[in-house]
Amino acid sequence: CEADEDADGVCDDVDDCVGAYDACGVCNGPGEIYECGCADIPDGECDCEGNVLDVLGICGGDCEYDEDEDGVCDTDEIFGCTDELACNFNPEATEENGTCTYDCYGCMNPLACNFDENATMDGGGCIIPGDPCDDGLAFTEGDFLQPDCSCNGYGCTEPDACNYVEGALTDNSMCSYVENYSITGALSANNDMIVEYSYPNTAGSTYAWIIVNGDITDGEGTSSVEVVWWGDFEGQLCVIETNSDSCSGNMACINVTVFNSVIELLDVQMNVYPNPARDVLNVELIGRNDIMIVDVVGRMVWQGEIIDLGQINLQGFERGTYILNAIVDGVVVSKRFVIH
Repeated sequence: CEADEDADGVCDDVDDCVGAYDACGVCNGPGEIYECGCADIPDGECDCEGNVLDVLGICGGDCEYDEDEDGVCDTDEIFGCTDELACNFNPEATEENGTCTYDCYGCMNPLACNFDENATMDGGGCIIPGDPCDDGLAFTEGDFLQPDCSCNGYGCTEPDACNYVEGALTDNSMCSYVENYSITGALSANNDMIVEYSYPNTAGSTYAWIIVNGDITDGEGTSSVEVVWWGDFEGQLCVIETNSDSCSGNMACINVTVFNSVIELLDVQMNVYPNPARDVLNVELIGRNDIMIVDVVGRMVWQGEIIDLGQINLQGFERGTYILNAIVDGVVVSKRFVIH
């Protein structure tokens, strides 16, 4: 071998390429210098991906027909009036369809809220400030168009009223109030009792009760409910009154201490006698203790304090079953007794 100019280990007289192949596989070629790299765009195509021009001249486009050659594909034409001087000129229309009209009906009263400056013929239907309207608010009446063409009506503008309407035309004779009261009922109860709670009743009002750690068994929607509490912790009963004007008052709540009536402390000695009782009930319990007597529906009928040994006068009590609760070291000890 006399020469190996490109030092590729192949003698030049038998080397297919004395030099180097470019990226296009050409010996000592210029490389990817054409539109598609190693070649120009093929005839009849518009890019290196094989796409062709559609009828709008868009490379790779999908428009097949533009019969009127207006640059809008036939499938995308919008027909309408294209004359800007016409009453029904459609700025989105791409194809005139002969529907233009030049008799422009509309409200020609410049004081009207719907005045049409383009109208050439009075079409009536002018809306004038003072005309009735609907402001869409539940607590306004007599709505009418204001001088600025906004719609407003008369309503209560007293912030404390439940039908307060910000920005209404003031008529505070319309104000509606829901008075706030307290729930009446036992502040403590055993978890196996039906307890009645009530709220002052107003004719036409409805009452939504909410309870925590208990169940409402009867009276939902009315001013008086029956409740069964569960657990041996604090429960809560709340109510919201809504009057006949659909105004709702503030929520009223009562917290109730719920006792587990089945608790028995073996190291606490409490004697209740006689049982059944008639005129008096003796309670024997070591130390100073708070005592509460409730009837079978949870109403408290007596409350007091007994030190070691006490006597409770039962005169005035109705015959029936009662529960005596003694609070001992924060725990309730219960005894049932009967009055004959």
